[in-house]
Amino acid sequence: MASDSPIATHLLKEAARIISQSGIESLKQRGFAKAAGTSPSVIAYHFEDMENFRTQAIWHALVNGIPSQFDMDIPASPPPASLAEWLKTLNGLLKPGTDEQPAGFYIGFARLTGQTCLLATRDPSLRPLVRYLRELEGWGFSGLKANSTFRRQCGQGTCGGIWPVGQGRGLVTSREQSGG
Repeated sequence: MASDSPIATHLLKEAARIISQSGIESLKQRGFAKAAGTSPSVIAYHFEDMENFRTQAIWHALVNGIPSQFDMDIPASPPPASLAEWLKTLNGLLKPGTDEQPAGFYIGFARLTGQTCLLATRDPSLRPLVRYLRELEGWGFSGLKANSTFRRQCGQGTCGGIWPVGQGRGLVTSREQSGG
């Protein structure tokens, strides 16, 4: 668990910047330490190990810039009063980036979620974060039966890819239910 020190906060902000600009795989311990103006031992001191630091840095990058309407830490502002206002708000979250304007929040969130899911196929330490992110996106476990193939596989740390084959919106095919 990271300390709440200014150094740990600085490291997470710098890591989120690098992840957002260059992707998750660009976050290597020695290269990051050099870019952040510190040493690898400082990362270990504040975050136990690089896996923990990377997971927290991914989370920090994912929620960086979350719109106030969806941020539980910001006192609620009045919600949009009409459907047109909601659509305008949501449209801003989905706009593609240009040279002059950054992409909408959800574009970056979805890109980083996808990268994390793909990396989790090779790195089991990311799988708990992937399961949490999938639940946030609405693709989580709520619609799955306790004995479904997906739950059995991911519970044992063997799931791979972004979504299991044949699965969408919590539906499990009969082939998956039978384990075939």
